Amino acid sequence: MYFILDGMLHVSTYSVLKIIKNHQIKHILKVFEGLYVFYQLAIYKKNRNLTLNTKLLFYNYLSVF
Repeated sequence: MYFILDGMLHVSTYSVLKIIKNHQIKHILKVFEGLYVFYQLAIYKKNRNLTLNTKLLFYNYLSVF
């Protein structure tokens, strides 16, 4: 099941990137990076212990908008 979902994700990601123009890819990657940062924040929220790298990514994500 995991393999099937992983394959579908790769195919959909490829087709999306194929449609998107080059100047928009950077912005899309920033969005994915931001989602990863929020995932990190959810993990560290209990500990209140954010790593420096996560903080930098978070501020970098905020600077996009």
